[in-house]
Amino acid sequence: MINRSVSFEMARQIVRQKIFAANKDLIVAQWGWENQEWWSLMVGFHEYVVGFDASYAIDSDVVYLVHKSSGEYREVNAIAERELLATFQPFGDVPTYFQDD
Repeated sequence: MINRSVSFEMARQIVRQKIFAANKDLIVAQWGWENQEWWSLMVGFHEYVVGFDASYAIDSDVVYLVHKSSGEYREVNAIAERELLATFQPFGDVPTYFQDD
């Protein structure tokens, strides 16, 4: 059973608080990914997250995670953590543009 003591919306708020200080133009998507322990959230410019305009993509390997039990926030490297990230499944209405083939 997936533990969801920290809801997806709560996780969005945690990430928003962390990133907003660095860049007020970034948004946190209303969808993401999950595994048994973590939420993974999409962060980016509105034009990319909502409009799929790749010219607004952030050139970064950072993945934003929130632990479902504790609310712990982590920024991890997608390449270094590829085994962990392979365990995630879509949560919410993830646009096809952002789904792995």
